[in-house]
Amino acid sequence: MSTSQSQVNDPAPGDDPMRIPSLHRFLGLAKSALRQPGKKTFVVGNESVDLDTLTSSLLLSYLRSYPIGKTDRSQISGAIPGSHPLTIPLIPLPRADLRLRPEFIPVLQSAGAEVDDLITLDDLEAPVSYGRAEAQEPPDLILVDHNAPTGAVKALNGKVIGCIDHHVDEGVVSNDAEPRIVEMAGNCGSLVLDWAVKSGLWEEDQARLTSGEDAWTVAGLAKMAMASILVDTTNLKAKEKVKEVDEWAVGYLESVIQAVETRGVRLGEADSERYGRDRWHKLVNGIKKELKGLSAEEMLRKDYKEWEEKDGKVGIASVVKPLAEIIDRASPQTRDERGMEALAHISEAFAKTRGLDLFVVMTTFKDTHKQFRRELMLMAISERMQSLLGGFQEKSEELQLEAWQADERMTAAVRHMGMKVWMQGNTSWSRKQVAPFIRGLLKDA
Repeated sequence: MSTSQSQVNDPAPGDDPMRIPSLHRFLGLAKSALRQPGKKTFVVGNESVDLDTLTSSLLLSYLRSYPIGKTDRSQISGAIPGSHPLTIPLIPLPRADLRLRPEFIPVLQSAGAEVDDLITLDDLEAPVSYGRAEAQEPPDLILVDHNAPTGAVKALNGKVIGCIDHHVDEGVVSNDAEPRIVEMAGNCGSLVLDWAVKSGLWEEDQARLTSGEDAWTVAGLAKMAMASILVDTTNLKAKEKVKEVDEWAVGYLESVIQAVETRGVRLGEADSERYGRDRWHKLVNGIKKELKGLSAEEMLRKDYKEWEEKDGKVGIASVVKPLAEIIDRASPQTRDERGMEALAHISEAFAKTRGLDLFVVMTTFKDTHKQFRRELMLMAISERMQSLLGGFQEKSEELQLEAWQADERMTAAVRHMGMKVWMQGNTSWSRKQVAPFIRGLLKDA
């Protein structure tokens, strides 16, 4: 579905209270609302800003502002300019870092929007200065794809009034928050959609919804939400991740798309194609894993999260390439132990810039036999963390750590630089499981 198609007959605000805006127009309205005085409500994801954070933030903020299928939009938050404030989706990173996420482009375009439409931290700096009470009242925050504010999200100095997440519950969000949903699922967006439908923010009568002028917008939102669910669950094939709510969400969203296509509309990647789940997953996932043109430092920065514990600050970068490729980009001219040393220097600078005590790199890739593999690299910055590294393997039976598959010169360079690198035998453990495990070791040390 092209951007121009999805914006056909897009209603101007206030023209028809029964119509809903395209995602492009909604984000424009949200940017305008950001510059208005008064308290704001942000939907904000985690600071790694992957596809799940993007689509969950957009879907929840849109549906809170413009529920789909309501018969009386005059009572809906944001439906009539000046009546109620919109819920604003905030992407918690600098605008320049959006270029590290090229997979956002087709996903946003499928819903009729562009990367430039997004609201980032840079948009907060010009009109308002958050975190300073004298400049702007602290915002209300609804967290998605995490349940404990860190980094830039914590710096917003906002009150958490709601949360939908699929990570381990850290007990930070009040039980009085509404909604407060912290459940295991393959994708946070599945939980967002489930809550929205149960709360009446997305009408269940698809036949009625997809027969009117809003059909393009509804189908575009469905295809956008579908993208991150398919990527996170490997097209629903990662059985250790997929939960019942993920399977339900895919079925629900595909019913929307199929209903629109029965009208002769084509929602595939080319205007003449019908939508295909496998093609959509292959396109988005392929772009996400390509990492074309990124430096070693940018590969580390693309999908990064950090946590500040009482005993130290931990940062974890997830990279969808093997360490060998990161090493190549750290030192393209020297594909030997000097490349490992170059990566060590880049990693150390990365960690020290962020004030880390422990820096972790997790990689995922398929080997020459098409087997899914993981690597785990640890770099201790503070002396206390260096002592922790000494017995890390013995304390980490759940990870099933094995010798790193590299030549002796590389492993010698790792030892020389004071790092630890292993193959991670337990490939079912992603950062979602490894992060709380490592943080638990710190607390017990």
